[in-house]
Amino acid sequence: MAVQRVFAIDELAPFTGTSVKSTIWRWVRDGLFPEPVRVGHEKIVWLESDLEKWQQAQRAKPYVKLHGVGGRPKGTTKAVLEQRKKPVASKQRREAA
Repeated sequence: MAVQRVFAIDELAPFTGTSVKSTIWRWVRDGLFPEPVRVGHEKIVWLESDLEKWQQAQRAKPYVKLHGVGGRPKGTTKAVLEQRKKPVASKQRREAA
């Protein structure tokens, strides 16, 4: 059996493009990233082979820009944004009284 390299969460940035631990754990929870392997009581690592498979799968997907950094969520048109600026119904009732 060949020896596999393992990576701690702090070493995943070259594979994932992010060093934010909460993002990686959210991806794991949502099934978007490989499950880690527990080594001993406290050490959690990812196998290099799992990370390489994940990278290949990501390259095969079409590019989709996720909302977040500097953008607005998909489907928020100008009309929707304008509608959000309108006063709340309870405030309208107080002004009418």
